[in-house]
Amino acid sequence: EKARREDSSYKSVEDLLRNHFNGLPLHRLCYNNDASLTAEVIRRNLQTDTDAATKTDRCKMTALHLLALHPEVEVEFVDEILKHNSLSASMPDYNGKTPL
Repeated sequence: EKARREDSSYKSVEDLLRNHFNGLPLHRLCYNNDASLTAEVIRRNLQTDTDAATKTDRCKMTALHLLALHPEVEVEFVDEILKHNSLSASMPDYNGKTPL
């Protein structure tokens, strides 16, 4: 019984993490921050979804919050988001923390 409960809660957490950025492609890109992320990719995402810079996830984090989590983030990535909408720099998450 206990093992079954642990297994089912693990799956729900796993599902939660897997689906956390559904409908938020810029968030997913910024969170992953892998080699495929470029300033051009960010720019295209912002052109496709003009509200992407100020959209928030369940934790009230913007894509800029997620970029700021990476210690070696490219400054040009941050600049792309700020050029598109500088308001995203002052948006607090659920802890009241702004991304910059």
